[in-house]
Amino acid sequence: MRKRLVPLILLLLMCVARPSVASEIAEEFQELERDIAESQNLVKEGPRFVPVPIPISNPTVGTGLAVAGLYLHPQREEDPTLPTSISGVHTMYTDTQSWTIGVFHEGFYSQDAYRVRGLLGYGELNLKFYGIGNDSILRDRPVEYEARTTIFSPRLLFRLPVKNWFVGARYLYLEIDNTFDPSNLLPGLPEIEITTKTAGLGLVGVYDSRNNNLWPTAGSWFEFTATDYGEYVGGDFDYRKYILKFSQYHQVVDKITFAYRLDGQFIGGDAPFYDLASLKLRGFPYGRYADKNALSVQGELRWNFKERWTALVFGGGGRIAEEINDLKSAPTNSAGGVGIRYMIAREKKLNIGVDITYGDGEYGFYVQIGDAFAN
Repeated sequence: MRKRLVPLILLLLMCVARPSVASEIAEEFQELERDIAESQNLVKEGPRFVPVPIPISNPTVGTGLAVAGLYLHPQREEDPTLPTSISGVHTMYTDTQSWTIGVFHEGFYSQDAYRVRGLLGYGELNLKFYGIGNDSILRDRPVEYEARTTIFSPRLLFRLPVKNWFVGARYLYLEIDNTFDPSNLLPGLPEIEITTKTAGLGLVGVYDSRNNNLWPTAGSWFEFTATDYGEYVGGDFDYRKYILKFSQYHQVVDKITFAYRLDGQFIGGDAPFYDLASLKLRGFPYGRYADKNALSVQGELRWNFKERWTALVFGGGGRIAEEINDLKSAPTNSAGGVGIRYMIAREKKLNIGVDITYGDGEYGFYVQIGDAFAN
């Protein structure tokens, strides 16, 4: 329930599926595969349009359905190792009357000499605010609020002469009309409405040696972003946010891959509550643990046991703190689970599947598209 929750939903990063529809999802994957194979307009290295219905059920946005259309662009060069460009549209609606609609694109051009990413979306989300810090009094009694959100975020990267390194810039504009309902804390309290704008310009550095951007089995991915937020680019808040991401993939033996991910978020200045540093772990809602600094680590073991099917087990933990030095003594919040993936587009290596998670004493069922460590 932070700024990153909206692009997370719009970019299909993670939604929770009901267990009752898990078998139906698998059947839909196989039917989709047959339809693609029978199409006379698609060739092996040609484009692919993949419609994906995604059942949703999670404590963040409720229960409902998301529908996405992913367009996998054809390779422009005779090099299968080049990343696959993706365009997409996405919409979602749940029983909490939360909904989103958006378009996005991630493109790799001129033999991956430069990379373009863009996101434009709108959503009305009924969420919960869990407070700030490890001792938040709202952790067990969160405040409900509605966030009417508009987001625009382009990014451009250029390849450096040094192998696998890219550098570039990003812009973020986020406008949110927040309406808080504190009546669960004290009956009779009136609603509070706050409209905010967050905008920032950032520098981005990326190292990418993965053998595939959708489902890697070897290589590394590192991303560093330093974003300066302020009124001079259209926002209401003045602060800086630094984000570190690192993922690495190792093929232990044939059919078995081990991957791990490190995350760090650090804030200087007074950021709005929805853009604080927060843990990104499957197992509890994003934003439940938020403060000015956050660190997390997670690992995943994948077993490609049959053709297009992969089973996996994952787990991790993280810490938050107001000061960086306090991270070493802060409590660790952990989560993990097991999952299954089905490769719906073999030559592009696009996977979709279900994760069963456990965190904060609760179980969850998530639908995951692509590599969970690539966002």
